[in-house]
Amino acid sequence: EIDRMRMAVEWTLRNEGITEAEIDLVLVDDEEIQGLNQQWLKHDYPTDVLSFTYNSPPNLEGELIVGAERALRVSEEKQTSAQDELIWYVVHGTLHLIGYEDGNPTQRETMRAREELVLRALGCDWPLEQETP
Repeated sequence: EIDRMRMAVEWTLRNEGITEAEIDLVLVDDEEIQGLNQQWLKHDYPTDVLSFTYNSPPNLEGELIVGAERALRVSEEKQTSAQDELIWYVVHGTLHLIGYEDGNPTQRETMRAREELVLRALGCDWPLEQETP
């Protein structure tokens, strides 16, 4: 599964024209991601992915902290693939590292279109049955 997550990051970057990047990917449980979400964004709940950009493109550096426990729980609730859910979080977080936002309907629509390109290319089911990662 790690290889597939790495491929998701690489495809996302390539689709956005980014050829130089160093991205750390960390999988955590709900407790860990909730603590980080509270610490950095003041949101007291577990989330799907946190993205931290340390250097912007063209030499992108950043970190993705992915809620693996959440992906499993959501996939069970929605009866979707846990692996596809996890890959979605990785793609979503990578797009945030690049600079995409999803705070309003227009931004969300653009982000979903970019996510769909990568997820379909990787053979993931689309759309997944969740409003937003």
